[in-house]
Amino acid sequence: MKSGERTQFMAQQAFLEHAMQQLSMSREQFAAQLGTSLKGLERWLLPCSASDYHDLDEPVWRLVREMLRNRCAGRAGQPQ
Repeated sequence: MKSGERTQFMAQQAFLEHAMQQLSMSREQFAAQLGTSLKGLERWLLPCSASDYHDLDEPVWRLVREMLRNRCAGRAGQPQ
């Protein structure tokens, strides 16, 4: 394993876990929003050394970032 691979995995897993928390979504809900199966999401959350691990494709990274941006924009327009 290259040193960058471990860092990438940690960032990927942390990013997805953070997004689910910020969006208040279960894994099932989050997978549905991403257009993938629960099994697909779980593969993205596996350690990179796992045989079923999959890298997150760039379009999915962008979709999750957009979902988070929309969530933040929605909060900004709400009275406190």
